[in-house]
Amino acid sequence: MSQIASSRALLVVAFCFCNSAPAQPFAIGDTAYSKDTESFESKSVTAGFGLYTSPENFDDRIGYKRTSMDFAAPGFNMHGNSDSLFGAKAFPSPMGPIKGEIVLTSLRLPAWGAVTTGSVQISGQPVPDLNCEVRSEKDKVESMSSLINQVTFSAQNLAVDYQFTPRFNIAGVLGQMNFSDQNKRVFWKSRISYVLSEERGISTYLKTGRYTNSLPYTGNYYSPEVLSNYQAGLGFRRRLSLFHGYLSGNAEAGSQSADGVDTPIHGVELRFEAFLNRPWYYDISIGVQTSAGSSSGAAYEFRYARIGGIWPL
Repeated sequence: MSQIASSRALLVVAFCFCNSAPAQPFAIGDTAYSKDTESFESKSVTAGFGLYTSPENFDDRIGYKRTSMDFAAPGFNMHGNSDSLFGAKAFPSPMGPIKGEIVLTSLRLPAWGAVTTGSVQISGQPVPDLNCEVRSEKDKVESMSSLINQVTFSAQNLAVDYQFTPRFNIAGVLGQMNFSDQNKRVFWKSRISYVLSEERGISTYLKTGRYTNSLPYTGNYYSPEVLSNYQAGLGFRRRLSLFHGYLSGNAEAGSQSADGVDTPIHGVELRFEAFLNRPWYYDISIGVQTSAGSSSGAAYEFRYARIGGIWPL
């Protein structure tokens, strides 16, 4: 995604926005933390502001945010920051609304200089019960070697989600990642889920996925030649009217195969999220995920926590 194309897309969003109804200002905040078994830590704090099209429309928006980030590992520390412009717009169509979102970021890290990153996403519902999403993005790779060697990636993917019945759903993602160290990764993911109890909000699911690397074991990040996985899980989702949101969680277990070597894996996540299409919004999540290995070949575990919110002014 080029900087010129991203700038033009954001200007289109801004033009459509400025020709709409009186705007509703809002503030945003976000903080995230993660740590893995290689003692690599990532911390970030984000603050910003923006405008909704109107007090009744929370889909169309435009704004600015600034992020401060810190990365640390034994013998390694790096601090950086970024400035981002973001926008979103929903357009009517005979098939239903088509939503476009864009983020354009100027990323600054030591020795990197200023690097333009960001994302463009278009989503819609071409037929009833079928949701489609096309996304293109560019960003840094968060590992010690990648940050030192200034490795970035660009990715393009197509995601589909089909609701066969009120209880049965199937989703899939197909895409490619191009890394700046010349590696190319082709990947696909799928998920089949079934609601066991609508009253209690309990569901079960099966996830599968696979990717291949054209330049395996670069040393910048974990990249076996072929990695495939399957996981079965159980989830819940409960409406909490008092807090205007949902409490949800899941636990899953399965296996990953990295170049023919199988490893048991598991994951757990707990999430507290406000109802969508509300002026005041919050999203809190914590979790842990294991995988087949790391850049050193050892067993790997990734822990994370995030708190974010939007507040109308």
